[in-house]
Amino acid sequence: MAKRATFKVAKQSAKGTAATTGFHCGLYTTTGLGENWELVPDTDEHGCTTASTVFRDLSAPTRTFYTVEGNAEGFLYPNVIGVMILGLGFADSVSGTTAKTHVMTAASATADPWLTILHDGNADVGSTLERRAKDCRTTKLKIDADNNGVKWSADVAGLSLDTSLGTETSTTEPTTRMLRSLGTFALTFDPAGTPVVISSNSSNAPRGLSLTIDNPTSKDDYPLWSAALGDLPRDSGIRIEGEFSGIPVQYSVYKQLMWGGASGTAPSATWKDCSADIKFTTAEEITTGVPYSLQFTLPRIRAWLDPDNYKRTGANDGRWTIKWQMYVGTSTPVTATLINSVATY
Repeated sequence: MAKRATFKVAKQSAKGTAATTGFHCGLYTTTGLGENWELVPDTDEHGCTTASTVFRDLSAPTRTFYTVEGNAEGFLYPNVIGVMILGLGFADSVSGTTAKTHVMTAASATADPWLTILHDGNADVGSTLERRAKDCRTTKLKIDADNNGVKWSADVAGLSLDTSLGTETSTTEPTTRMLRSLGTFALTFDPAGTPVVISSNSSNAPRGLSLTIDNPTSKDDYPLWSAALGDLPRDSGIRIEGEFSGIPVQYSVYKQLMWGGASGTAPSATWKDCSADIKFTTAEEITTGVPYSLQFTLPRIRAWLDPDNYKRTGANDGRWTIKWQMYVGTSTPVTATLINSVATY
């Protein structure tokens, strides 16, 4: 049984032009890639050669068109994650010399990057079937952090699948894992008014968190005389949401999030904005004082306490799960800042 697979990702220069260089070969716990056919079931027909039968399916269903679907999951390292964020429809502004700072923000729909993915599920036995998925997009990206570490997972969709050229060039992910114990965090109530830090990495820190960027694509553009889709346009737009779990919450915070403010006297339908800043770093440094890192800045989120996830233990320990959803309350609703040594994606 093969124990090693490869999953390499690169940003294309344009739709329809598969990447041949600049691939990043990551470290993963699971990967998958394949074609998913849309099937048209057999239709009952009568004619001169049709015999009577008691069975429903007289022939195999017809394959009409396919989409490429894939996924990857692993601990958080600093290189591949940048390509996957771009695949969500983000643009990248790079600065720095040895340590490169990638500031990624959502691009216009017409400027969405396309990805090429190479996958070989049998690399241990010298497989000659390294498949190439072209014109791909990241449809979902999730970051999870708990006592087991910081992990990420992604779903991808693509327009076509074939074999790789075999000459594509790639670089290997550095073994510099981002750690749950390093970085910064701040959840701030009323950032545009009288800011109050509800939770931070140094005070009332969450015991776990998740951040999900959902980027659904429409899969109904199937031109005639083609088995592949014609395009993967955004369906309903990007949504970002998540939760911070196991936060020690006092009643003053409860009132801020659920009763409209610290002076509230009953549940309120009026939202009060929050902001969130989440950053994980490595122990290793690129240059002195500059570790690898990934940071998400969300200037406006709507946050609430999950009534189904309140836990009280002992005499004084009460913990809540805070759920949240980003909304477009500023000109830049989300910024992902990635520091690594990649000059350009």
